[in-house]
Amino acid sequence: MSKRQPLESSIENAFVERAVYLGAITRKLNGLGYVSWPDRWVLPPGRRNLDYLIEFKRPGEKPTKLQASLHLELADRGLDTFVFDSWQAALDHYVARTNIGLTPLQKDRLYQRLAEVKSGKYKAKKKKPAAYVR
Repeated sequence: MSKRQPLESSIENAFVERAVYLGAITRKLNGLGYVSWPDRWVLPPGRRNLDYLIEFKRPGEKPTKLQASLHLELADRGLDTFVFDSWQAALDHYVARTNIGLTPLQKDRLYQRLAEVKSGKYKAKKKKPAAYVR
């Protein structure tokens, strides 16, 4: 019996949860008429111009031709787009890119939280159900 591969959404959610804990702001890039756009816009803390886009894929999958074409067009306009098939690789990239623009105090906090994530001490927070307003 083969092991089932994780869905793109589960990889994306695991990355977003941990990146936000490490100080990122992320936005989902989807909407009507926006076919083949990357999944996430990531804004690390620190200096400007370190933001980038992420396309999440299931392990072993590649971007479609339309997605690859759009990634090149975005690169021509100065927007870096990266493709990841695991949240761990995406998080490693986030840490490496974020490290560029941080003060020593911010770096200490980042690496302290990263150690919590990698050691398993960081536990995902369960989402509370939305409150009903009558």
